[in-house]
Amino acid sequence: MWVSRHPLNNSLAVFVHGIWGSRWATWRSHLDFFQRIYRQRPTLTSFDIYFFHYKTGIQQPPLYPDITNQLKDFLEKEGGRYDTVVLVCHSQGGIVGKRYILEELEQGRGQSLKVDLIVTLNTPHRGARWWTHPFLALALCANTVSRVRKGRFLRQMAGLGAFSKNARFMKKNWGAPLIAKDKEPASPRSRYIRSIALASRWDLLVSKKSAEGFDIDAPNLRVGGHPVDSEEVAEYVGTCLAEHDPPLQILEELDTLQSDMNAWPAYEAASSAAASAEIGASVNLATKTSRYEPSKTGSLVEDFPDAFRRHPLRKLSLSESFRTFVRKVLED
Repeated sequence: MWVSRHPLNNSLAVFVHGIWGSRWATWRSHLDFFQRIYRQRPTLTSFDIYFFHYKTGIQQPPLYPDITNQLKDFLEKEGGRYDTVVLVCHSQGGIVGKRYILEELEQGRGQSLKVDLIVTLNTPHRGARWWTHPFLALALCANTVSRVRKGRFLRQMAGLGAFSKNARFMKKNWGAPLIAKDKEPASPRSRYIRSIALASRWDLLVSKKSAEGFDIDAPNLRVGGHPVDSEEVAEYVGTCLAEHDPPLQILEELDTLQSDMNAWPAYEAASSAAASAEIGASVNLATKTSRYEPSKTGSLVEDFPDAFRRHPLRKLSLSESFRTFVRKVLED
């Protein structure tokens, strides 16, 4: 479900709910947050927001490969127009998000992977604690019987156990060499991905240690103790998005250029040439002559600084940002 989209955005935030959750029940406060103050913060406005949904009832398809492949299919279909993707995951949704990332890296797609920030909220990285949640012990027994009969009864619940394949896979792989500790250029099988892990004191299923993840994860120190569906957590997630690679240097460059009467004309000329090249590559000659006369390139150059401030483009240089802006305008 798309919560917000804008044709000029190049950043995407995908919210993934947990077991027995839904895109409505899990993220109500987050939906309200983005509807209330989304337009007040340009660094948030530049994110398209999507609430990802998957089946999690009594009959539960396994997280891997079924649900991770659903997330992969969505990102392959929609992610091409974005330069950065953030995953915000609650509970077992964090297992889905991180397994998707690890599978992409193991398949040698680290350089094409768009995800470079993941925020997990009470995710059982080390498995859930069945001794404080008797239903998990019941799920483990019921799922064993169900799998003998080739069913899917409570399969996701059983997959959250401390000795489950998911927990063992996470412990073995979420870190070096697949997840780089420091910022460095991505390779086919390694990539730096910032990971923030929020832990709540009130989750009977997930211990604080399990929610805080591993050494590669940065534990949350600000909103621990709040349920995921709360204004405090929604505000925290909004802050994580707003602080994710803000293009401050590009904004400074634009301010400097516009305040320098000598530098701006040269920038206008170079940008007009770039706009003309993008127009020529994007539309046929008949459309070009009828809709994009040479004078239109001047309008694109004039509109870009204000449009960039309202919808900042991440991960790009100033020239790349302008070309991307022109392409998005042409596609709209």
